[in-house]
Amino acid sequence: MNRAIHKRKPGWVFFSRFKSDIRTVPKREESEHYEKIKTVIRGEKKAKFKNIFLGVSLINVTTFLFTLSNYYAKADENYYDVNDIGVVDHVVLTDFVSSMGVNNLPVYLKNRFFHKLVKSVQDENYSFKENALLGLLELFYKNKSAFTKIEKENKEEHAEFIKYIFAKLEEDANLEYTKKKIYSSILFYYIKHSDNNLSMSYEHIQEIVNNPNLFYNLQQREEIISYLLLKIVKNEKNIAEIYAKEKEFIETYTSEAESTYHPELKNNEDYYKQECLTLLQSYFEKINSPFCIDNNDVCVKMKNSYNSIMNKIYLKYLENTVIYTFFFSFVLHNINAKEYTLMNYLFSAKDIFRSVYSNCLINAMLLAQKSITQNLSMRADEQSCIIAAFLFNQLNSLAFSASLYKCKYALVPLLFSQIVKDNFFL
Repeated sequence: MNRAIHKRKPGWVFFSRFKSDIRTVPKREESEHYEKIKTVIRGEKKAKFKNIFLGVSLINVTTFLFTLSNYYAKADENYYDVNDIGVVDHVVLTDFVSSMGVNNLPVYLKNRFFHKLVKSVQDENYSFKENALLGLLELFYKNKSAFTKIEKENKEEHAEFIKYIFAKLEEDANLEYTKKKIYSSILFYYIKHSDNNLSMSYEHIQEIVNNPNLFYNLQQREEIISYLLLKIVKNEKNIAEIYAKEKEFIETYTSEAESTYHPELKNNEDYYKQECLTLLQSYFEKINSPFCIDNNDVCVKMKNSYNSIMNKIYLKYLENTVIYTFFFSFVLHNINAKEYTLMNYLFSAKDIFRSVYSNCLINAMLLAQKSITQNLSMRADEQSCIIAAFLFNQLNSLAFSASLYKCKYALVPLLFSQIVKDNFFL
C-alpha cells in the first residue's frame, strides 16, 4: 500500500517559467513611445495657457477686490484723526497695486491722510520708516490732480513739507540714496505741476541749481535743472528776487551757458537753458539792467518736433527695460541650458526677442493705464472709475498670461523694471 510520493520541482524551474512569461510580453517600438510622449506634451501645452490665465486672473481679481474694499473702508473724512498709517496703506498706494486695482488716491485726499503723513515724516526718527512715508508723499506729488487739490486744501501742510525738504538738503551734503531719489522726484513734480505761478525764494532756487544731492544719478541732470529753472523764471517775481539778492548767480549761470550757446546747438539738448536766458535778458531790458547776454544773434525757436524732457525720461525707461530684459533672459537661458548648441542659441535669441517686445509693450501699457485711471478717478464719478479699473484689471491679466505663456523668462525682468521705475520719476 505504498503511496506515490510526488517529487517537488526545484525553484529554478519556476523562475525560468516566470522569465519566459516576461519575454512573451510584446515589445513596443521606440517610435510608439515617442508618439505617446509627444501627444501628452501637446495636450499639456494647450491646457497651459488656460491654467496661467486662471492663476493670473485670480491674483488680479483678488488685488482688485482688496483695493476696492480699502476704498470704502477709508472713506470716512476723519479716519486718520483716530487711526495710524499702516502696512495696508503702503501696499494699496503703490503704483503696481493701483494699476491692478482701484486707485485709492481720491479717498486718501479726503480722509486727512496727507495731514497725518506730513506730521509723521517730521516726527519720525528711524530712517527706514521715514523713507517709506516719504515714498507715499511722492505719490501725491506725481499726480497733477492730487497736487492741485493739495495746494488748495492743504496749503499749510504742503508749504511746511517743502520747507522741510529744503532744510534737509541744506543740512546734509551727502544724503542716502533713497532720500536723494525721493527729494529729487518730489521737487521735480512740485515745480513742474506749479505751472507759471510758482513763487520760490532765492535760497531754494540756489539749492535746485547747485545741490549735489538732486538728480545726481540721471544722465539728463543738466537739462532737468535747466527745465526747472525755466519754469521758475517764468514768474518775474522769482527773477526779481534772484536779481536783488545776488548778481553773481546771474553772471555764473549766463557765463556757463555761453559756451554752449551756438547756432549748431540751438533747439537741441540746451533748449531749456537758451529759453531761460531769453527770459532773463527780456527782464534785464525791462528794468534797464547793465547785464547783456551775448547770444551771437541766434534766435531761439521752438521746434514742432522738439523732444521734451518727459518724453526723454519715458524713452530712457523703455530703453532700460530692453537692457534689463535682455540681460536677465540671456543669463537665465545660459544657466538652465542643458547643452550649448547653435539650435539652443537660436531658440534663446527668439525667446529673448519675444521677452523684450512683450515687456516693453506691457510697461508702455501700464504707463498709459496709470495716466488714464488716475485722471479718471480724480474727475469722473465713482462707478465709472471702478468699471474702468476692472476692465484694465482683466486686460492686464490677459497681457501677463500671454507673456508668461509665450516667453520663458520674461517675468523676472518685468518685475525688476517695475521696482526701478522710481529712478526715472515715473
